[in-house]
Amino acid sequence: MTKIFKSLVGRTVEVYIDDIVVKSKTREEHVFHLQEVFHLLRKYGMKLNPSKCAFSVSASKFLGFMVSQRGKEVSQDQVKAVMDTPPPKNKKELQRLTGKLVALGRFIARFTNELRPFFLAIRKAGANGWTDNCQNAFQKIKHCLMQPPILSSPITGEKLYMYLAVSEWAISAVLFRCLSPKEQKPIYYKLRPYFQAHPVVVLTDQPFRNILHKPDLTGRMLQWAIELSEYGIEFQPRLSMKGQVMADFVLEYSRKPIQHKESSEKEWWTLRVDGASRSSGSGVGLLLQSPTGEHLEQSIWLGFPASNNEAEYEAILFGLDLALALSVSKLRVYSDSQLVVRHVQNEYEAKDARMVQYLTKVRDTLQRFTEWTIEKIRRTENRRADALAGIAAFLPIKEAILLPIHVQTNPSVAEASTCNTIEAKQADDQEWTNDIIGYLRTGTLPEDPKQAHKIQVQAARFTLIGEHLYKRSFTGPYLRCLSHSEALYVLTELHEGVCGNHSRGRSLAHRAHSQGYYWPTMKKDAAAYVKKCDKCQRHAPIPHMPSETLKPISGPWPFAQWGMDIVGPLPAAPA
Repeated sequence: MTKIFKSLVGRTVEVYIDDIVVKSKTREEHVFHLQEVFHLLRKYGMKLNPSKCAFSVSASKFLGFMVSQRGKEVSQDQVKAVMDTPPPKNKKELQRLTGKLVALGRFIARFTNELRPFFLAIRKAGANGWTDNCQNAFQKIKHCLMQPPILSSPITGEKLYMYLAVSEWAISAVLFRCLSPKEQKPIYYKLRPYFQAHPVVVLTDQPFRNILHKPDLTGRMLQWAIELSEYGIEFQPRLSMKGQVMADFVLEYSRKPIQHKESSEKEWWTLRVDGASRSSGSGVGLLLQSPTGEHLEQSIWLGFPASNNEAEYEAILFGLDLALALSVSKLRVYSDSQLVVRHVQNEYEAKDARMVQYLTKVRDTLQRFTEWTIEKIRRTENRRADALAGIAAFLPIKEAILLPIHVQTNPSVAEASTCNTIEAKQADDQEWTNDIIGYLRTGTLPEDPKQAHKIQVQAARFTLIGEHLYKRSFTGPYLRCLSHSEALYVLTELHEGVCGNHSRGRSLAHRAHSQGYYWPTMKKDAAAYVKKCDKCQRHAPIPHMPSETLKPISGPWPFAQWGMDIVGPLPAAPA
């Protein structure tokens, strides 16, 4: 039967062994659909029993269920059979009752949870295992079957909604159509096909979207993030509970939250700063210590005249910027400058205009931290930062260290000079990272369905750390995603910078990747940059070999020679 009606199954006909249902939305369509069915019956020489046929009915029983234009309903005969069933007296009767309930499982919310006492009773040998929990569960199931839900079918392209419930021994899920803000209908059949043909919104009170895009996903969670990225799934917070009531999802198990006892002291970072002003110049030193004991040292030479207080403020500002770049939320700042510390603590008043500017900027920067403190310490307790500030003085460091020296040419509070600049517009006005960042941060997708699906698949390979986008690497660390201008700067530094060696395009792209950078057109941009490099074109080796291999020309006869007649001089034509 399935092979005979293969062209109509799923569209206008449903077949199960020898049962056939022809479905239509209007009477006119129904007549046309019946003609197609009868044509196939005559073609294969099949006959129907008139006593078992029903035509032009709005509702009928099919495979034990009532099917109508409203949807799929439970048969009253099956409900009556369950209602009239007395409590089982032996294991055989308990198994028979459980089988009846399993047949109606799609109409019972949290079916596995409700039938768990039955399953436990079967293990305890029938009637001897029938307990008060079984009787209470049986009465609750009867109450659910008194008003069973109507299962409907979705319209092609319609947005569907899903509710989830998880207990210690079962996982429940229900898929809904939202006909109106006040009306929802569950959908019958397997869930997986609907994820491929419809956009599905998962309504949950758990931060699934943030969990699936965490930068430290490993193992099974990373596999699930990649597998779910191919479906059009959108996660939204569960605001309305109507669907939960209809599916009996309100009764979720209560579990004591796992207490993660972490000392608040382990979350604090420590910053020690100091500034030095001498006749030869000014410098800044800072020491940033993580909660686990790692140290980060910086020494900055100030390329402008600065007093001692200005150098102290520059040290604090540079240290705060470094802490923010490392996503530090709780910070303790230590300085040996009493004036600067008392300014920030509002104990001293800043009277100098220059100090007011520095103080304002320091306070604005400190507001970006969740918690912060600033304290004055003795100079003997700040010797390491003092040594970094005055790099020529004695360094109390026993082991050899690599100390990078940075140069800051302008004061932090200096007004930036502006000028009219002309920027070349890219062919694509939108950076390739914007759509992925928008999806990871707020869940927004492009209006084009194909482009939206592409972004969802790509987002599984990316993560947001702070304000920057990173790509997950298979074997190495996370790769920093660059825009067009940033990528051009990286190629310039790697190709002809201080450590550049004017490498070719493929080698240049590999160096950029090994340095921890990524953008989609790395190889193409690297090859194009090398072709535009003036020095590479001037000093590149010039090939003298012919463009094609030399081919010998065989002579027509032995000792054949080529000859040429030179005629001239030829007379010039008259003017």
